[in-house]
Amino acid sequence: MSDNLDGQGGDFIEPADAGEGPAGVVARWVAELELSDNQEKTWRQRASDVNAQYRDESKSSTQSGRFSRSTRYNILYSNIQTICPALYNQSPKPDVRRRYRDVDPIGKEISEVLERCLSFTMDDGNFDRYMRLAVKDMQLCGRGVTRVRYDPVFGEESDDEGSPYDELKAESVKFEHVNWADFRHGPGRTWEEVEWVAFRHLMNRQALREKFGEEISDEIELDYSPVGMEGDDGDPVADTFKRATVWEVW
Repeated sequence: MSDNLDGQGGDFIEPADAGEGPAGVVARWVAELELSDNQEKTWRQRASDVNAQYRDESKSSTQSGRFSRSTRYNILYSNIQTICPALYNQSPKPDVRRRYRDVDPIGKEISEVLERCLSFTMDDGNFDRYMRLAVKDMQLCGRGVTRVRYDPVFGEESDDEGSPYDELKAESVKFEHVNWADFRHGPGRTWEEVEWVAFRHLMNRQALREKFGEEISDEIELDYSPVGMEGDDGDPVADTFKRATVWEVW
């Protein structure tokens, strides 16, 4: 990162001040992500501690003495397992209807088709699973994020004059859970003021090649190592188990 971005201060007044070309774009978004991290630093640490307590991985859970592991009871885990089903216990039922109850047979049939499409999509995409994950994150950390991803599939066709064009061959809608630690957003007092959101992905070398091609992916550093993969003597983690941190920014 250039010197004028240190501490998100200096001469970095507008996005263009980060520099020109790809290097400038990278510098700008590194600064944006670091600012988002700094704003939520305390909350993220607390969220991590709460999750460790939920999984019974906190330091107090390993301490010996009068209250050893065999006599302890993880009340947080018990509470979460009780509260979450009470908040979300069944799938919502799609209800599509005409706004005005005019005599409109075509509108009635269209409403029924849309309602059935929504019901099928929820069943086919395992909607309940992603809602339960979001509710659990919300209760533990205060933030639950679920994405709805539209995936079109295009194929090349040719018109009557032989000119190629892309034609929509298939399309699908998928639900996607976002871990609380993998979500960032820009500053704002209300959601309308937030100008960008970002999602972190951890990708192995094969996934990078499929997404970006071999020429680019082979230059990307695998900078993430799973916890506990290091050897007893501090040996480096093999690339097979390492991942690259990739940010998707909207």
